[in-house]
Amino acid sequence: KPSSAASDVDKRQEEKRPEEKLAEVCEGLLDKKDVEGQSTEANAGLSSPQSREEKKEESSSLIVMIFWTLFLANWGDRSQLMAIVLTTTLGPWGVAVGGSIGMIICTVLAVMSGDFLKDKIS
Repeated sequence: KPSSAASDVDKRQEEKRPEEKLAEVCEGLLDKKDVEGQSTEANAGLSSPQSREEKKEESSSLIVMIFWTLFLANWGDRSQLMAIVLTTTLGPWGVAVGGSIGMIICTVLAVMSGDFLKDKIS
């Protein structure tokens, strides 16, 4: 009955709310960072061109991963639905500019809050 066990896992994955899926992704990222941090700390004194290239690749992959995580977490949320409704009455450009500015401010506040909490917890 391995196929029924696999289908049970698939059903549980489908039943998860977006917040739970996001929490799992974040936990996975933290675990990955811990593992990578150990190897990086051991080589902290080395600064070869290859290690700089690896750091660039890690940074770009991290940015892409954060983008997709936030994009998928916000897909279909209340703010997106509100933007759809506002666009029907106010037009696309004003909603796009205003929504973008609002999201930037929210993101900056979230990052600042996370940095503040990191300092308090550590």
